[in-house]
Amino acid sequence: MKYTYEFKRQVVEDYLTGGGGVLFLAKKYGIPGKSLVHQWIKAYREFGEDGLKASWTKEVYDAEFKEKAVKLYLAGLDSYEEVAAQLHIKTPATLNRWVQEYEEHGVDAWAPKKRGRPRKRP
Repeated sequence: MKYTYEFKRQVVEDYLTGGGGVLFLAKKYGIPGKSLVHQWIKAYREFGEDGLKASWTKEVYDAEFKEKAVKLYLAGLDSYEEVAAQLHIKTPATLNRWVQEYEEHGVDAWAPKKRGRPRKRP
């Protein structure tokens, strides 16, 4: 289920003004589970109002940026969440996926790949 920006903002503002805890607000607004409310609060704290807005464009990161993020995480100083927030990556799951790709294939995981079917040879 998709939620509007206005709805998310209302829930987050209710939380920030002391309108109740995460579980209470989830029940009050009919949200299945408290994890979604947690995500909205975290996104709002990290990115402001932009964190609650739906992103219709897919953010594209180059291989150098991915390598930097992965190496920062693998240095062991910060968690997925902290590195993602520091580098303005919207979700820590993205960084988690990059780390897995890096551990499996190294930097080559992000090399440009040919797209489409191979040509038929006459």
